[in-house]
Amino acid sequence: MREHKIDIDCITETHLVLNEKFNILSYKIHRQDRISNVAAGGVAILLSNRIIHQPAPCPNSANFETITVTVTIERNDYIIIAAYKPPKKQFPLNEYREIFNNNPNVILLGDLNSKNQAWGCNCTTQQGINLQSIAISSSVDIIAPWQPTHYPYNSSVIPDILDIMVSKNFHLPIIQTVLPELDSDHCPVLI
Repeated sequence: MREHKIDIDCITETHLVLNEKFNILSYKIHRQDRISNVAAGGVAILLSNRIIHQPAPCPNSANFETITVTVTIERNDYIIIAAYKPPKKQFPLNEYREIFNNNPNVILLGDLNSKNQAWGCNCTTQQGINLQSIAISSSVDIIAPWQPTHYPYNSSVIPDILDIMVSKNFHLPIIQTVLPELDSDHCPVLI
């Protein structure tokens, strides 16, 4: 994070468990751990101490995990959401609608397990069709990097784009770079 001068870091699948300590010097951490006896799922947002922010209410859903903060960017308040939708969970259609229809400025980042060739994926899944329909009906943008973000441990599965940005009313230039770093099957995406 220091090497790339990260101000805001959204992490999906933290694999943290309740009461497990996790701190990074000079960052404030907001996290939502999956309630489980094993380390799985979970989301977090890490913000540089220089970033003025406040926690925001998270959408309640049995189908995806979120943590939410509000930050000011270019004199506008934005809801920033780190989200993880497990692959076998149902598409949270109503929750997405609620997020984008009830908030004027939103940046949702994460592993949504929703593939669509419209944003560069190798194939289109029903989850990707559903997300694209939400984008159209709620006037939001889906922005994905131009190269895969997920390199499965199973070599018979083709790498693809799972980690994307869905935004509403964010009009600043966006450049995404997939960083071939860390030891996960998902590469970090620098925005």
